[in-house]
Amino acid sequence: MSRNVLIDFGSTARPKVSPKDLMLRVARDIQKRCGGKLHAVVATHRHKDHISGFSTNKTKTATGDIIAACEPDVVVQPWTEDPKAKRDARRATKVHHSRSLAFLSALDSMHTISGSILSEVGHLRA
Repeated sequence: MSRNVLIDFGSTARPKVSPKDLMLRVARDIQKRCGGKLHAVVATHRHKDHISGFSTNKTKTATGDIIAACEPDVVVQPWTEDPKAKRDARRATKVHHSRSLAFLSALDSMHTISGSILSEVGHLRA
């Protein structure tokens, strides 16, 4: 059984020769390729080139609205998105009792997973 996971979705700028609606086209392509179902969405950190594609609008026609329509089962955000975290925080502000240590450890392993994915992509290109 295949799973569809979107890791980061954003850009700082589009190439000058690309259409103005490039990100919208990419969002629609993601929706098409995953058959309208994302199993997980991961935002690794809050930089424009990683999250700008998740933006929404009132008419529900923005790139983020298209991704949201894929109804991801899981959305993973970095612990730095905790609104109670201090500016100089070095760890999460609290551990929720509903989360097991194994689950938190798995989230902490995302860097390793991302590295493995990048390595595999490099092999596929070759």
